[in-house]
Amino acid sequence: MDVRVLIGAANAALARKDWLAAVDALEQVRSLLNASDFAPLERALISALANASGGLLNQDSERALQLARRSETLLNASPNANETTRNLLDFNLAAAEIANRDFSAGIARYAALCARSPTDVQAAALYQRALLSASRDLELNNQTEASLALAKRITGVPGVLRQLILPWVYRSHAHLQSARAEFEAKINQLPNIIAGSLDELSHDHFVLAYQGQNDVELASRYGDWLCRQSARFQPLRSPTVGGRIALVSSFWRECTVGSYFSAWLFALRDAGFAVEVYQLGPQHDAQTQDWLKRVGAGQVLQGRLHEHAQMLASRGIDLLIYPELGMDGRSLALASLRLARLQWCAWGHPVTTGLPTIDRFISCEAMEPNDASSHYREPLLLLPGLGTAYAQAVWQAPKLARGVLKQAHGLPAGICIFLPQSPFKITPDHDEVMVAFAREFPDANWMLFEAAKSGLTHALQDRLRACFAAAGCDPQRLHWLPMCPRQTFLEIASCCDFALDTFGFSGGNTSIDCLSVGLPVLTRESAHMRGRQTAAMLRAVDAQSLIAKDVEGQIQCAKRVLSDAEFRGDLQKRIAHHLPGYLRSENALAELISQVRLALAQ
Repeated sequence: MDVRVLIGAANAALARKDWLAAVDALEQVRSLLNASDFAPLERALISALANASGGLLNQDSERALQLARRSETLLNASPNANETTRNLLDFNLAAAEIANRDFSAGIARYAALCARSPTDVQAAALYQRALLSASRDLELNNQTEASLALAKRITGVPGVLRQLILPWVYRSHAHLQSARAEFEAKINQLPNIIAGSLDELSHDHFVLAYQGQNDVELASRYGDWLCRQSARFQPLRSPTVGGRIALVSSFWRECTVGSYFSAWLFALRDAGFAVEVYQLGPQHDAQTQDWLKRVGAGQVLQGRLHEHAQMLASRGIDLLIYPELGMDGRSLALASLRLARLQWCAWGHPVTTGLPTIDRFISCEAMEPNDASSHYREPLLLLPGLGTAYAQAVWQAPKLARGVLKQAHGLPAGICIFLPQSPFKITPDHDEVMVAFAREFPDANWMLFEAAKSGLTHALQDRLRACFAAAGCDPQRLHWLPMCPRQTFLEIASCCDFALDTFGFSGGNTSIDCLSVGLPVLTRESAHMRGRQTAAMLRAVDAQSLIAKDVEGQIQCAKRVLSDAEFRGDLQKRIAHHLPGYLRSENALAELISQVRLALAQ
């Protein structure tokens, strides 16, 4: 193509800020001219590459990084480089490095920008954001010490909150206890710091619940602190409108919380209440859109938290229900404000919120122990059965023989013990249980799933392999499967011989899935609701014989499941008969509606 035509195309693309088209045209020009002839256009190419990189960050971060590095190479070799172009490139390079999880490079680049331009507010803000992202990533990969080291470089409220972190996988009982003690000391020493925005107060201590202890005091101390800090962002609330109910979460999508609580949306609507559903974005899916359409009121919330708070406060809401609190720090920050006349929370994360602004905690009566009220700051509202109508997808049984199906999914021959929970549920308390089973069934294979973050998987693998080896058990019997779609999960479950429940924080959705394919789930109850969910399910489907008091009882139950075909077949028939009705829990929905009517009438 003629050089003049290409230059014209490049200029036109630059004028309309179509950076990729400009890069393409200028690269073609560069290939047709010698270096000296192209020199006047080089700065335009460097700038176009840098801008194109910035434009692609949210669409294709790998391509954005490639373009930024190409721009950097040209800029370093260019005698015409200037500070403005250099700063633009460094901004985009740092952002692309962070987006591609090269945190050390991105943080170092932002730090250099701040040193070069100490009054540049944007550079300082991006530097802090990079530190936050890196600290969070290290935490999620179980590198707690490195995460804390970065957190100490973060200023203001975010820096204080980033130091309130816990490991996701523990090396030992002693590690768990020391981590909890350090966490408690930090909770007790939280300073009164003026937050610049409600978003800065977005933080959760999600994994605290997986330590299996009573968290009401720790959660309440944090809840009181959070409410004091968020008080300056309290919006004026409009007068309530009769019967208006809003349900707010970042989990109104295809996930466990959505499966559990979507039925509430339509039960309340059909009971005559004005129902609104709000999904905290940016994440949402086709399921979100379907529920929004069917409810007819609500939206996906994008933007800053204070804007969401002001909008919700202006709606005149009588009852605001959070299906969970503690899994997303943004919803916890919103819940620390009084945005409606009444505010309730459900057991999507089955542990107290610790917030004085929550008027009721909704739970399942059959899953709670006798002393349940001592585990919650909020007054309890207990529902019968499962507490909801569970949105379960239909199980499509494969037509392949079990042996062929096992081979297709890479499962070994022989006994397969299913342990399908997330690594952070498998605490050191489970090590001795697994070793006891491994000794009793030395030829059995363990089917576990990898985590989304490789650091969690490696931490658990290292601990369990060392534990097995020390006990004289074969670590090679531990098999790690990749995360998979639900149908694949169900097929794998149907190939196993029994599932072993995590007793400190038992299965909810996973236990339902296992039972739906007839897989026996062996469990024992702990002191708190979160360790009693599977046991309540087993009683409801007349399979209480799978509940044991201790590890010896679980082993005896496993032996019977493996050796007594009549016992196993009878179990599966009873589960298949009772499970559909239990999952519908029509009485639970009726009781929820009754309790809502009663509360709104007061």
